[in-house]
Amino acid sequence: MARPPFSGRSILPFRGVRTPALALAAVGLLASALPAQKEAGYGRSYVIEADAAWVAPGKVVAPAFLSIQDGVIQGVSRQKPRGGGGLLGFGGGSAKVLKVKGTLAAGVVDAWSGLVPAALGDSQNQPSWATVADGLPRDMEGADPGLAAEILAARNSGIAAAFLGNPASQLRRGTGTPVLFSGRNLPRPGGDAALEFALGSARRMGAGGLLESDGFKGVFEEAVEWRDSVDEHVEKMEKYEKDLEAYQEKLDEFVEEKEKEKEKKEGEEAAAAKDENGEDAKKKGKEKKDEMPKRPKRPKTPSPRTARNQVLGAIDGDFQVRVHAHSVADIRAAVEVALEHHLDLVVVGGLEADLVAETLADAEIPVILSIAGGGEQDRALSQRWARLQDAGVEVALSSGGARGGHALLLLRAGELVATGANSDAVWASLTTIPARLLGLSGKAGRLVSGATGSVVLFEGSSPFDASASFRSHIPK
Repeated sequence: MARPPFSGRSILPFRGVRTPALALAAVGLLASALPAQKEAGYGRSYVIEADAAWVAPGKVVAPAFLSIQDGVIQGVSRQKPRGGGGLLGFGGGSAKVLKVKGTLAAGVVDAWSGLVPAALGDSQNQPSWATVADGLPRDMEGADPGLAAEILAARNSGIAAAFLGNPASQLRRGTGTPVLFSGRNLPRPGGDAALEFALGSARRMGAGGLLESDGFKGVFEEAVEWRDSVDEHVEKMEKYEKDLEAYQEKLDEFVEEKEKEKEKKEGEEAAAAKDENGEDAKKKGKEKKDEMPKRPKRPKTPSPRTARNQVLGAIDGDFQVRVHAHSVADIRAAVEVALEHHLDLVVVGGLEADLVAETLADAEIPVILSIAGGGEQDRALSQRWARLQDAGVEVALSSGGARGGHALLLLRAGELVATGANSDAVWASLTTIPARLLGLSGKAGRLVSGATGSVVLFEGSSPFDASASFRSHIPK
């Protein structure tokens, strides 16, 4: 007897959770009935037929046929696609159709994850210019088994893409990168890299204590001053070139005059006796005055630094700036720097961001909230979420950088809905908003052509229906 196309069986065991404010009943792998592949990468073409599909928050297609090829969505339609070729010898002239009950939706985008490549580890000594993309493992079996296991667990929890940052705790965290996942459950860079900072209230407590927010401001001021010094160096070099030409002319005149004096001296008959205080003394005095012209000194070139170049890139708009900050003071300081230097700023963490919600909204600065922690009741996630939403601040929900936090991401998001939050707004905070912040709008967050085939299936009115199951699908 053939196994049903979507059995809910997971490669790794995953146990469902139920609470009074439950957002999902179970999370598992949506597995196809096709034979297992020998290769670890993607390489199959198939169509998932479902009752409906959430193409994007608030946009539903019913019924839905989702075409996936080589791990990438080819399109979503209300009718079964025609043609498409065979699937490893199955399906004749069209791709295999896998029929399921429920609604398909895009996988979750975790804009602040705890996934860390082994090359970075948990070291506190990463250089301030470290680039996380350089530390990603090669996409091959066994490259980073620990990370692959974490990514598989995240995907089984519905995660389709994530942001990987440097785990170091210093002010300068280097440049992190958004990633999608390969068929080997390894990260592949995609989207826009971002320069990360951690201000005092978000920095890990240690021997160094807290770092004042002035340090963040100083990083950008130093970079601007250096750039100004480079501009000044150009002006100095122009003056140096002119001075060098004038020096060469004087040197030529000096050499020519010396040649004439030499010829004159050779033509004169040496006098046997000369007055020591006479002509010779006058010549000596003249020789002292006729000194060789001094060559102008070349201006010293300002020394470049990788870390500074990254900051200048952020000022020029090449990098997004992610600032981990919690207190009102640190958030205000980050906003001031962002406005001064026209930075593409995102506040990460922001435990007190709702207290300056209007400031953030006016500056059009989004916030990435963690589903973990919140302090006192008036600092609860639901309260902070509501205040930010009311002010018009764009909010993304995340696992908060905690290892394994992705397993609770949808659960906590469901609790927000249970307290009265709009389900479309919450779903957007898990999909389209973080995808946009990471530069992944065309690759994750929506069921569109070119996006990752890592999708989810829910069997209720929404992914937050406590009475229905929720499953994830990892493409083959």
